[in-house]
Amino acid sequence: MDNPFTLVSKIYQAILCRWHLWFSPAKDDDPKKKPKLSIKDIAKLTCPPYSLMQCGLTLGFPLAEFEKSFIGREEQLEQLQQSLDNWQDGQGELTCIVAPFGSGLSTLLSVFVASQKPGVSIGFMSFYQAPLTPKEAIAQLYACFNINQAPDSITQAIKLIKQQPAQVMILDNLHKLMIRLMGNYQALVTLATILMETRTQHCWIFGCESFAWQRLTSQYQINNYIKFVIKIDYFTLDETTELIHQYLNELELLTTEEEAELREQACKQIYMTSSGQPKLAKLLLFDAIKLDDSQNMYFSEISELDTGSLKQCKDEDLFSLAEVYVHGGLSVRQHSDIFTASIEQSSLKLEYLSRQGMLFAQYSHYDFAAHKYGVPPCLTKIVASHLVNNNKLFK
Repeated sequence: MDNPFTLVSKIYQAILCRWHLWFSPAKDDDPKKKPKLSIKDIAKLTCPPYSLMQCGLTLGFPLAEFEKSFIGREEQLEQLQQSLDNWQDGQGELTCIVAPFGSGLSTLLSVFVASQKPGVSIGFMSFYQAPLTPKEAIAQLYACFNINQAPDSITQAIKLIKQQPAQVMILDNLHKLMIRLMGNYQALVTLATILMETRTQHCWIFGCESFAWQRLTSQYQINNYIKFVIKIDYFTLDETTELIHQYLNELELLTTEEEAELREQACKQIYMTSSGQPKLAKLLLFDAIKLDDSQNMYFSEISELDTGSLKQCKDEDLFSLAEVYVHGGLSVRQHSDIFTASIEQSSLKLEYLSRQGMLFAQYSHYDFAAHKYGVPPCLTKIVASHLVNNNKLFK
């Protein structure tokens, strides 16, 4: 019988060959030293798609992967379904899924949408701009229903949104609606008022980052409006092991009984190093897969993380990192407004953090104040933990 994974293995070999050709750190002559990945190494290996061209790479490389079966989150999916059932029974309330960056919140929402029966009208939208006036807040809700009308008043907005056909409206990136600038508070109050008044006509489900939720709760009392809160976290050891097993099985690595102990040790080490962050766990796995002289794959040591550059950050650097993290990214202009600094000062600060690998940059071709910066996906857990330990983020 032909091996069904031959093509899969060849594709992975090609990817891994280029991976190590472009990004492998310099070899250490001391065989006793364990391999290490620095913050900058990790950032290079996880360039977001929109900045890959700046790195000279084709889209999708190097973290190309096969479609995986969904892991865990059964309880959260049941809670989401219960929220939908309540709405269909005329008891609609606002629902929010709270999760740390990189834990699979958007994937969970996508799986929930795919699990619904035909006939259930579902809208899926992500927010990317915080409103600073009530009219901006109304305009964002109008966009959910493709309402092409200039915002007039809250009363008119509520009436118009209620007139739209009933549907489930999933809004990802709720944290993007919050920013520490004048006018944002009143805009969020407007948003919450409209959502509350239309919750029986439409089923509103949100996704929000954990630390942003904490800030929204303490400063804006958003928990007074959202009744059902569903929480997810990073993977457990068992879930991380299941994820790693999927990849190892497709690659036909560590699959024999003799290699079972090494396989389990690798899963535990990856879990301990990644703290269950799925993207970082996958990066550590692929980094440990090497190619011999004949271009055949073999499993090597799991790299340790070198967070020295993060530990050397000054307080002002950490404050900037914290604001970029909790907002899910900031532009130079937004950073300047938040810290009451000049555009030039903010630009230099964010670019410095980017050069250290702690942020990725999305450059504008027209206005350097519009350059945007965010925490690389694989570094979210590492950065957040360091910020918490240094009292820059609070649980």
